[in-house]
Amino acid sequence: MLTAGAVHARVGIQLVSEDDMNADPGQRSGTLGTLGARTASHVVYRYRRAVEPAVRGIAGVLVTVAFFAAGGAVGGRAGLAIASIWVAIAGTYCLANFWHCRETHCAVTGPGWTLAALLGFAAALAPGTSLTWYRLNAASVVFVVVLSAGYGLEWLAAARTGRRALESRRLPRKPEREYAEDR
Repeated sequence: MLTAGAVHARVGIQLVSEDDMNADPGQRSGTLGTLGARTASHVVYRYRRAVEPAVRGIAGVLVTVAFFAAGGAVGGRAGLAIASIWVAIAGTYCLANFWHCRETHCAVTGPGWTLAALLGFAAALAPGTSLTWYRLNAASVVFVVVLSAGYGLEWLAAARTGRRALESRRLPRKPEREYAEDR
């Protein structure tokens, strides 16, 4: 029989009763938070690894051209939706890739393409003529402008620092206490 305790034990969560005086609330919530963070990190890693071959290099150029050509062949709102699917895939890949390795262009292309995809889906689904100005031609121009801005920023950062990736700005940890032997 499968019980809640067995499920929690299998996942690695230790159950502690509320009336236990030695229970550490931070530890209980930290265990669940750590599990969620590991799961999210794993999902992002798997997504990034699955999409990477189609997004990077010559394959990325060919797939982009194929999606925009298919969108152009279909035309109208459906064509914009087809192109927006690829823009969303590329944008979310860049967001995940920036989280992983902090490539400078991904700081621009990730949010830029993701927002462009959301606008594309909104324009494809919006009734009436409120977003008729955003069609496939505008989406392709936005895609190229965001791409150029991202790689332009990367080029400037590399010229200034010699690195293509942005450095993480983590503050050094201060010791909790100062001991005599530390002086």
